[in-house]
Amino acid sequence: EELWVPHLLSLGLIVHAKSWHPDFLTELSLVVREEVFSSKTMICKEGSASTAAYYILQGHLATITTIGRGQRADFYDGMWVGEQCFVSPLRRRNGTIVAQVLTRLMVVPSDGFRDLLARLNITDLFQDFVKSHLEQGLCGRCGGVGDHFTHVCPVRSHVVRPRRQHSQRRLCCLRSNAEESAVCQYTVEGDGGSDETQWHSFLHAHRLLPLLPLLSQHEIRSLHAFDNLSSWDVLKFQAEDEEMRNQIDELKALQEERREELLQRLSEDKPFLDQHLAFLSHFKIEAGTEAVLMRGELEACLKDRAAPTNVHFAQMLHAPIFLDSEDLSDLGELQARVRQSHNLVLLLSPRVLERPWVLIEIVTALDADIPILPVQLVKPGAEFVYPDEAFYERLRNGDLIDDRGQALLDEQDIGPATIEAALRQVFRKIAVPYSPHRNEGIRKAELAQLVKQFRMKSPGGEDGDALVKYMNSVVAEDQIPSSVGHARTEAPAVPPSRPVQASTSFSRTSSDLLRGSNGVLSGWLKSNEQPPTDGASSNA
Repeated sequence: EELWVPHLLSLGLIVHAKSWHPDFLTELSLVVREEVFSSKTMICKEGSASTAAYYILQGHLATITTIGRGQRADFYDGMWVGEQCFVSPLRRRNGTIVAQVLTRLMVVPSDGFRDLLARLNITDLFQDFVKSHLEQGLCGRCGGVGDHFTHVCPVRSHVVRPRRQHSQRRLCCLRSNAEESAVCQYTVEGDGGSDETQWHSFLHAHRLLPLLPLLSQHEIRSLHAFDNLSSWDVLKFQAEDEEMRNQIDELKALQEERREELLQRLSEDKPFLDQHLAFLSHFKIEAGTEAVLMRGELEACLKDRAAPTNVHFAQMLHAPIFLDSEDLSDLGELQARVRQSHNLVLLLSPRVLERPWVLIEIVTALDADIPILPVQLVKPGAEFVYPDEAFYERLRNGDLIDDRGQALLDEQDIGPATIEAALRQVFRKIAVPYSPHRNEGIRKAELAQLVKQFRMKSPGGEDGDALVKYMNSVVAEDQIPSSVGHARTEAPAVPPSRPVQASTSFSRTSSDLLRGSNGVLSGWLKSNEQPPTDGASSNA
């Protein structure tokens, strides 16, 4: 303990952790070890897992990176390298570290650090501290927390290596009163203020404030907007010089780190993993086979490296696409499955709207604010007729659903007015076609169109809310391919004697379509392509 504690206290993060439990520092010193590296030895490689942090007892380390400038200021006695491994086990090394002379290092394993937090029951305190402070900085050069990161530390001068005087001076400052130092030197007061203030603090911590005017031109004024930023090529094109382009590369790498850390935290959240990206609602007699085929092809689509960003998270879920293949007889369990889903996919077959279970699934989804995505099954002899006023009249008169089905709806307190309102809302959307009897390439293109419409409801907690904001916003960047058609699902005002066919022409103007379909057709408009004209078939 006497050997390692003075060196451990040179990092502000450990100073804070010491105040959470009286045994933390003593226990941490037991997992520390010393290693010696000869000159020109590579200690860790860029892109490798961050398994440990290193404190330089004596020596000289150089870092080489492909991000930004390529080489950063060297590290000397009394400095930390790889300290970010304490924050997240998912982090990868952002540079290759090489010993320049015979170097002695104190090694602190990241798994030992995190196991100690769990054993002392202070993991929640640590995670709260990470969220509230470490976005503003953690520096291995000076040990500071909440102001800047290592690669932009003011100590990173190119003068001759600082010897023991510098190290001991910093240790004395930290040890004079560890608890007061932790509060006074390393904390950022309050919650960071407004979104814009937090954004400025983030840029300041990484010494990227020179990018602020350029980012503001692109409406990037918060961390949320930064997480959704995709126009990196445009930013680099508008950069004034090579220095600014290097800073943009660093900012892009920071965005990827934030996303990976967020997904890592959710990968450990069991309630989140039990959710479903999509629930397939269908009438088994008419569309059971097609539903099984769709589930298999959707799951394959999610594993495709070309899948849109908004569904990458689904690969972590235990059952990304839920299909009632076990014929659940417990209606309560089925409704729970709907509520655990982020989207409900409604397979449109001839009599699907006469099935009480399907209607209950639709109402349950809308009550839980879950998007419902209608899918037009394209197969001979199974055309779906969209609801018109005659349909809703039959529903109100009780002529649509049999007595047994009506009793089931009554048990759930779901009346005709509720069903009508739900169906009218569902059929405001444009249906995506799915052609089970056509070739695999066509089906894949149709499902890609469906996947791009998937959204997320919040899985709860700050991490879940952050992921929802990011994933749902990313969809706006992905445009619907113009090569795949849409089936219009909103029934036009026609006399009851003229039933609405599944293959309906586009008769509204492009601006009306854009408003009525929640922007689904924005891909056509932004690429200067025209939507199908009147009389054109909407089938794929």
